[in-house]
Order: sequence, then structure tokens, then C-alpha cells
Amino acid sequence: MKKPYKFKKVLTILIALVLCAGVLLPKSISGEGTNEGTIYQLLTGTYGFNGAQASGIMASIYAESRFDPNATTPSGGSYGLIQWTGGRKSAFYSYCTSNNMDSSSVSAQLSYMYYELTHGESKAMSKLSGIEDSSDGAYTAGYNFCYYFERPKAKASASVSRATRARDVYYATYGASSNASTINTAIADSNVATDPVTQDETTTDATVDDKADLSNTTTTEVSTKKKTKLTAGTYKIKKTMAVRKKASKKGKVLGYIKKGKKVRVKIVKNVKWGKIKYKGRNAYVSLRYSAKVKFK
Repeated sequence: MKKPYKFKKVLTILIALVLCAGVLLPKSISGEGTNEGTIYQLLTGTYGFNGAQASGIMASIYAESRFDPNATTPSGGSYGLIQWTGGRKSAFYSYCTSNNMDSSSVSAQLSYMYYELTHGESKAMSKLSGIEDSSDGAYTAGYNFCYYFERPKAKASASVSRATRARDVYYATYGASSNASTINTAIADSNVATDPVTQDETTTDATVDDKADLSNTTTTEVSTKKKTKLTAGTYKIKKTMAVRKKASKKGKVLGYIKKGKKVRVKIVKNVKWGKIKYKGRNAYVSLRYSAKVKFK
């Protein structure tokens, strides 16, 4: 007769432990890890952070949301990768509405995070600027992003914890990002682009037909990393890039062209901007991270 009682007692304890875990870990963590690689690629490829800076940012995103863009607290007070609350959350939704972005997407949330860093949270950006691409740099970036951008309760201890994760987990996993451009100065100018853009993405024009069927073509890649004049032709996009209304990093973002997509460029303006047909309208994409391909 004592065994059933003992079993019920153990079961009660287990249920209590599960409930306590729910209190201690209030954030939604569904889909943990599935967006990790995408976030790293966008941070280094689209926004121009180096590996250390990206690792530091990722440590806070993990702590806040486990890389889940739909993460929220039980009360619904905070939301997203960054767990925005209050006025910042309202501003995030307004930003997405104004730029025709899906607020639940990783790309939209990183876009707004970058917008904050280049505007109201420019102090945090200044703390990331110039950080070297090394394991020590990843620690510094992890600490500074948490302390100056996220600002959680007990931010000093939280910053140390996240800095350690940035160095020992993300930088150890991804290492130095050789293709990312280090951000050496804070970007707080109100005229800076409010969407994903690499630090050296300035000017270039080329017309691209994003609906062109290039699947049956045989191509030979031609690197555009050297300072060669870009001309009309077909290009393969090497990193996910923003499509803009104007041939400038200040142009409004209309959408994105994913890595690996081939686009047909009719003209090139302002050194490196390709003019394309995007959803039936003229638009521009930087050819900074692309390779020209030739038909055999």
C-alpha cells in the first residue's frame, strides 16, 4: 500500500520541478537553433559585422529568444529575437509596417535591430565599432552588446555570461569572418540606410531581371572582388542582399535577393549598383557580393 503513495509523491515532485522550470525560463524557445546560421550570415554578409561582432550579438539573441523570432514572455510583454518591450516594441511594429516587412521574420527583426544601432542606440554601436576579429574581440562584443543595447536586469553579470558564450560557443564555431567588413566608426547619422546594408555598400547600378530563367545556362564565374568596372550581364549573388528603390544604400528596401540567385543586369550605375526588375518595377541591388557569369 505504500508503493502507490510513494509513486504519487515522486510524481508530484516531478510536476513541481517542471512548473518551476517554466517560471525560471519564461521565454518561448520553440525552434531553438534553426535560425542560428541564417542570423550569422545576415550579420556578417548583409550588415558587415565581423565574426567577433556577430558572435557577440548572437550571444544576446540566444539569451533573449533562443533564435526564435516569435519568442514571447507568458504575459506577452516582450517579443522577438531581441525581446523588445514597451515603446521599442511599438516602434518595431511601426518600422515593419512602414517598410512592408513581415514583423515575424528574422530579416525584418535584424533590420530593425540595425536601425536602432544606427539611430537611438548609437552608443551601443560605438561600443561595437573597431572590435578586432578575434576570440577576445568576441568576448568584448558580447559584453558590450548586452550591457549597452539589451540592458537586462543584473546587466553586469548577464554581460559576463553572454560575453563568455560569444567567445566560447559562437566564435569557436564560426571563427573569423574573412568576408565581413569591420565597422570602425559608429553610424548614428539620421541619413544612414534604415535597412540591411554592408558597411562599404555605396554606389553601383545594373538592370537585373529577377524573373529570368537561368536554370539551364552553363556559366563561368568571374570574381568582382578586384576593382574592375562592372558592366551589364548576368550575375550570381553570393550573399543575401537588399533590393532598393534607388541606387544607393539610402534607398528604401523593397525586398531581398537570396544567396545563389542569378540576376540579369542591363546597366550599371554609381560604380556597383545593378538595376533590376523586381516584382514588376525597376529596382537596384549592390553587386559588391556577386560574381559575373558568362554563357559558354
